[in-house]
Amino acid sequence: MIKAVKIGALVGMGPNSTSFFYDKVIQYARQLYGAKHDNDFPFMVMISLPTPFSVEEELNHDAMKKSLLKGIETLNQCDVDFIVIPCNVVHQYFPDMQKASNSPIINMVDLVLESLSLNQNTSTALITTESTVRADIYQSRLLEENINLVYSERLQIMVNSLLKELKAARISERAIQLWNQLFRSIVKDGAHSAIIACTDISPCLELPSDNLKFIDSVDLLAKATILEYMQRIA
Repeated sequence: MIKAVKIGALVGMGPNSTSFFYDKVIQYARQLYGAKHDNDFPFMVMISLPTPFSVEEELNHDAMKKSLLKGIETLNQCDVDFIVIPCNVVHQYFPDMQKASNSPIINMVDLVLESLSLNQNTSTALITTESTVRADIYQSRLLEENINLVYSERLQIMVNSLLKELKAARISERAIQLWNQLFRSIVKDGAHSAIIACTDISPCLELPSDNLKFIDSVDLLAKATILEYMQRIA
């Protein structure tokens, strides 16, 4: 008999990224264990958090942590078996969230670094929010792994423009134009790969972009979600 396993997910950061993450989870359920009928798919409790985040403003850390811990407490009440959080920037509060949680939380940042190490990438670009950069969520760990980071203020300005457009209009013609400009600049700057460390930008990977390997934090977390689920129901 298959064990009952309940997955908890803190989503809504940002709102447009939630459906993309869930679609990825469903794809991996089909791919990794052959889910087909409705009752083949995992039991998921998804809490969509209205967090205080803006591309233009610095994070209010106290308000953000308060919102996240409220979400964790809600998942505790739902008695979930493990938790996933498809948002890179809030992983700066990972110790606080894990301490407050009754169940383990899969660390999205760890998954990205493990993927880079396995693929032996030596030069990678970081496509993320300024808040994630300020929190040094990736840079120091990339340095520890002897991975050269391709990053500049010029690239960050391009990322910010793309992110604002995606939040306003998802993948519009303007967003496609901004993505292509960013992609070409990253390649020109010598990156062999690029970390997509912003869940709102991950859907852009559906657009054509040859000659560059992408490490997508959303895809890695969705796959890890199903692998953990499979291990627990075995």
